[in-house]
Amino acid sequence: MLLPHEWEHEKHLLRERWEKLQTVEKKHIDHFLERFPYGENPFGDGENLNRFAVDIFRAHPDKVDLKEFARKLDCSEKTAETVLRGEKIEVLFPVVYKDKSARLVRALVIPLEEKEIITPDGEIIEREDLKEALETVRDLTGRGFFITFDRTDFDGKSLSLALYAALTFGKRAQNYAYTGVLLKNGRIEPVEGLEEKLQVARKEGIPLIFPDSSSLKHVEDLGRFFNGFSVPVSALFNSDQSGLFENAFPLKGEYLKKVFHLGEELHFDRPFNNGPDDYAALFAWLKDLGRELEEKVFSKVPQGVKVNIGLTLKVVATAFLSGIVFSKFRFPVEFYNYYKGEGYRKLFALEDDRITTSKGVEDYFDIYEPKGGIKSVYIKSKTEYDPSSEGTLQLVAKLKPLPEGEFLDIAGALAKYLRSLMEKLHGTKLFLELPNGVAFALGYLLEDYIGFVLTDRGKEVFTIKGMGDIGKKPQRVFLTNTFSLNMLQKKPGAVRFKPIDLREVKELLKEHPAVSYISHQSTAQVLTKLLDRPVEANRQNLLLEDGDRLVVFQLNVRPKEGQVFTEEELQGIVKSGNYSFWELEVNYT
Repeated sequence: MLLPHEWEHEKHLLRERWEKLQTVEKKHIDHFLERFPYGENPFGDGENLNRFAVDIFRAHPDKVDLKEFARKLDCSEKTAETVLRGEKIEVLFPVVYKDKSARLVRALVIPLEEKEIITPDGEIIEREDLKEALETVRDLTGRGFFITFDRTDFDGKSLSLALYAALTFGKRAQNYAYTGVLLKNGRIEPVEGLEEKLQVARKEGIPLIFPDSSSLKHVEDLGRFFNGFSVPVSALFNSDQSGLFENAFPLKGEYLKKVFHLGEELHFDRPFNNGPDDYAALFAWLKDLGRELEEKVFSKVPQGVKVNIGLTLKVVATAFLSGIVFSKFRFPVEFYNYYKGEGYRKLFALEDDRITTSKGVEDYFDIYEPKGGIKSVYIKSKTEYDPSSEGTLQLVAKLKPLPEGEFLDIAGALAKYLRSLMEKLHGTKLFLELPNGVAFALGYLLEDYIGFVLTDRGKEVFTIKGMGDIGKKPQRVFLTNTFSLNMLQKKPGAVRFKPIDLREVKELLKEHPAVSYISHQSTAQVLTKLLDRPVEANRQNLLLEDGDRLVVFQLNVRPKEGQVFTEEELQGIVKSGNYSFWELEVNYT
């Protein structure tokens, strides 16, 4: 075990070299390997030097004496090679201390072919509870692994759910934090200190997955977060009905609210008297809920995991208004209907507002246009044409009832027809006598392009205009030192680009804090000084979404074949002005 003054010196060296990974020489590697693995921290503050050392070894695997590294880890050279070069997964789990304070601990996990547990943190793993937890995970997954932690001041077995997620779902598991004790039969036990754990995860802005008797009680249930899930949302004005609605979903609303730290209610269960004030309150709830879902759910789930809004509504006009709002957020929505004796089941799904139908509105409705100007629009699915309604454009359904299997086609045909009359319809009253599903889909496909005055039971209740960018996603900005076609999704679009100077970059990053995808630590260090803000190295893959912006740092000097610029060389290039910045924006069509 290192003496306190030796520990401080070694920590300083490790941190310095970790921050300058590109300039680490073999003599440094040999020095750290001689001390490795480091014993328990003599200061008791929980910091673990093994984590720094492993990052340095993995950054320079060719400089590591493989035979000595294997000896230090007490494993085969093949396993040691995997530790140095295999894919690493970093997962978070919260711990609560005796004073009720909590923090997130990060574990670095590397799956192994051999069914063994390898770690430099021997003094931690010898604790019986932790040893049992790791062995349980190994037995449940059938996989061995290397593991080290950024801290050592924790105990208990609640890290086992995080480790299971890492070994089962790989890098996708990095998007969440986890707490849960796994039993040998795969069941997940409740944990102590859950409120403190949720609080620290909320503070860090990271979803926390935890055991729950209604949604997550076995490791098999964990796949619900990675195979796609729906968030139940309803406006039924009755808590008993919304509770019945939630039976259609494996992940319940109250549970998802805690996992993703949502403040808004997922169900609009307030009294509703169908007046303008009720619609104003409903609209405010839809808008606030949409923003929170976008920020705390849709932006947090792993890439490739499909999240839907599972929605049901009680009043036709509320369905239409909800369709408009959720369309502006570009949320994929599954619409549910109630069937007596069966409960709620999915009626249809809407991915975006670009659906096409081969049928026209005349295939479903008889159209009665007024002789003069249009003052109102009445879409009817039950009643007949009313010749006494002056100034009203009436669309009367030919089939009563309208066929459920064609609701999206019906809405698409209606939307196309109404948009063809857009100039004539702005400011007109809209009367809807439609199934809720058609009304919702119509609102989703129309968005707010036509400024209708929405009515409910003959009364004007909401004016659809000036809704602006309520559903516009917060624009994401990324800082990179490269641009590749692999960053683009496989669909058509356009990339706009322009050169920008250093002052413009600083202004842009002040307005939109950027996520760094700078691939080398040396480049990150140079940009930290150049931009007057911390820039971290990040070698993960980036997949750009619609509207994303890139700030690309470009060297105007070509390295020699196989050359990687050191930090000192980069500083010289920057000082000479041989660099440029480019701003790119991606838009898919």
